[in-house]
Amino acid sequence: MTPSQAFAVCGSCDALGNWNPQNAVALLPETETGESVLWKAAIVLSRRVSVQYRYFKGCILEPKKVRSLLTMDNLEFTMVLKLWILDG
Repeated sequence: MTPSQAFAVCGSCDALGNWNPQNAVALLPETETGESVLWKAAIVLSRRVSVQYRYFKGCILEPKKVRSLLTMDNLEFTMVLKLWILDG
């Protein structure tokens, strides 16, 4: 991945940008083992609310604003959930 590219997630709630890729949450690489990389972001979600989401790889259009992304189709992702922290 080049420095002008990013992995991000957007979805059906405010925390995930309400399906607007420009307001998506950027994922950051946490660990790398061989060819596998764990990408991670932390968000706050309300309880008992159904959330839909989509991962994508995009190009940063404005270098100083990571939130401006151009989506690319036909990419495969593996999601790994290791820990959910519930507040309250």
